[in-house]
Amino acid sequence: MLRLENVTKIFNPNTVNQKSALVEIFLELAEGDFITVIGSNGAGKSTLLNVIAGVYPIDAGSITLDGNDIKGLPEHRRAYSIGRVFQDPMRGTAPSMTVEENLSMAMARGKKRGLKLGIRKDQRQFFADRLALLELGLENRLKDKVGLLSGGQRQAITLLMATLTHPRLLLLDEHTAALDPKTAKKIVELTEKIVGENNLTTLMVTHNMEQALRLGNRLIMMHEGRIILELADDFKQKMTVNGLLQEFEHLRGEAFVSDRVVLAT
Repeated sequence: MLRLENVTKIFNPNTVNQKSALVEIFLELAEGDFITVIGSNGAGKSTLLNVIAGVYPIDAGSITLDGNDIKGLPEHRRAYSIGRVFQDPMRGTAPSMTVEENLSMAMARGKKRGLKLGIRKDQRQFFADRLALLELGLENRLKDKVGLLSGGQRQAITLLMATLTHPRLLLLDEHTAALDPKTAKKIVELTEKIVGENNLTTLMVTHNMEQALRLGNRLIMMHEGRIILELADDFKQKMTVNGLLQEFEHLRGEAFVSDRVVLAT
């Protein structure tokens, strides 16, 4: 389904600030895989998602989706088949547009566009039905501007927008990190529900080790631009947070240093 082979990304090459963000990454996702990604600060987690999404070009290697080479495709072309939710709730929506207008834009992703009437009655009902599944009362706020909503409500809408057209791949980049614990828990529950019901192939970066172990069927750990550990579902279910920390220290000979990870455990 998704295959990264020997993917390398270097920032500021041939300068004193040169940094190898990704080093010969090999990763395969099968249909329906839900992989959580953890790692210390600067491990390359977000860069991994960015090269898949087309934000950054890669310096070496290949990226294929459904057998098609997407390495040379720009970000907007990849967005036809790749949905993404960012850490910042402000990034996934247009705050000056209404809830239904944002959802309408998401529905139009990858489709031919032309001069059409506004949102139809059947579309409005569809949006209301989908929003009702979030259980946040947003089905009654279709005409409200998104900028008036809370961070959690916006992130829930962003998650719905990213999955509305059933993308081939869903990228989640620490999408609960900027939320308070109660709201973050709700967004995680919605993520599980939406991914499970639609069998979405998902790659999720998280700083929360408990979350990384509980969600999905595979886990990868990154360090200094490399994948240093991968756990399949059976091993993942038996692993503990302390065991994962010990595994990191064993593999790298150093402590897993990240304030956010320590707080999350």
